[in-house]
Amino acid sequence: MRLIAYIRVSTEDQARDGHSLAQQPERLRAACVAYGHDLVDMIAEADGTSGSIPLEKRPGGEQLLRRLKAGEADGVIVVRLERLFRDLLDGLHFFRGVARKHGVQVVSLAEHIDTSTAAGRLALNIHLLMA
Repeated sequence: MRLIAYIRVSTEDQARDGHSLAQQPERLRAACVAYGHDLVDMIAEADGTSGSIPLEKRPGGEQLLRRLKAGEADGVIVVRLERLFRDLLDGLHFFRGVARKHGVQVVSLAEHIDTSTAAGRLALNIHLLMA
């Protein structure tokens, strides 16, 4: 799969506790190599953007959506699902709209989610409920 990595931190605490903008790219690159994915690009929200802001209203999120819709990648890879969504409705909007219409997949390392599989789609629904 051709994937765009999306990285974000919203607080200094997150940066100190293993979600830093420096650590996320390393983990995502390593995962792409391990799983045989092609890393197309990396988009970072470097300004402490909250995940509660809808994806399309974040500068990097808007760029990610535009590029996925244009077919530049097959999906997005994140360290944790919450890096992409912190809101159930935002996640559902993405999966019911962009993902379904454009065949976009999501890979999340921490939750072992890969929406190109049935088990991954089930895990995704459970995690969106908890987000």
